[in-house]
Amino acid sequence: MPTEANEGVRLAEDSPELVEPARREKYRREPAADSPAHEDYRYRRLLEIAHLVVGARSQPDLLRELAPRILDLTGCDFLNFSLHDPRQNCMVTNYWKRNQANEEFDAYPVDECLSGWVWTHQEAATISNVATEKRFPECMRMLRRQGVRSYSMLPMSTASRRFGALGLGRSNPEVVSVHEAEFFNRVAAMVALALENQQAHYSAEEQRQRLQNLVTISQDLSSTLDVETLAKNAIDNLRRILGHDHTVLMLLEPDGKSLTRYEVESPSWEIYQAQGNRVPLEQTIWKRAIETRSVICWNAEELR
Repeated sequence: MPTEANEGVRLAEDSPELVEPARREKYRREPAADSPAHEDYRYRRLLEIAHLVVGARSQPDLLRELAPRILDLTGCDFLNFSLHDPRQNCMVTNYWKRNQANEEFDAYPVDECLSGWVWTHQEAATISNVATEKRFPECMRMLRRQGVRSYSMLPMSTASRRFGALGLGRSNPEVVSVHEAEFFNRVAAMVALALENQQAHYSAEEQRQRLQNLVTISQDLSSTLDVETLAKNAIDNLRRILGHDHTVLMLLEPDGKSLTRYEVESPSWEIYQAQGNRVPLEQTIWKRAIETRSVICWNAEELR
């Protein structure tokens, strides 16, 4: 993306949210850039972020805690986190700015926004003057409405996953220095680690809950011989494990020619209840799964 033909656009990096003028002045009074004292200050602030990386448990809380700290660390006026939504293949963006709570922009298609370009190519980009930038017009209009005049964006990625992009804006047109870009890159890497840590915690908790529900099903199977009670309890627990929308539990009769419906959990599938408890195997969609003793999946077209 950054090329000689694109004046004002350079590789760079990204960061945070709007800060009150007093806090920005506080940042400017910190030790001079490139001095040992300045580096020490920045690394101490990074340690605070590292603490959040370890302790955050929900993604909204994590981003809410990170945003003001990153803004204070960088002295910027505007920050956004753009996360890739794989289900819709779009970039969902939360932003922070001075004296305002975070908001969520409408999701942008990956190929129509700067964050999507950064996420796709895994390259950082900086726009030194938003007012004259011609690419990604909708994104530029949004930035101008927020008072952003220069803007940087870089990928938030770990070795195992690409989460999205971190955006940093300032109220004055300016070029980000190489030294600053390197530091912003470290910040973006830490945000990606925080997201990965939060995701790992969520996955572990989800797996623990699934195992607990499986234990509950096992206990139910050993505590009662009533088939209808077992069916209802099993479906209740399976819903918590799998998060599905529709369930029909059919058991094969000893004659091997018919199925008995024991439980239906779906208002849109009431047709199965109207047919009665017993259904000829030959007339069901489950025939192939039962005969082959294998998992069969159907798409929407096949179920019509």
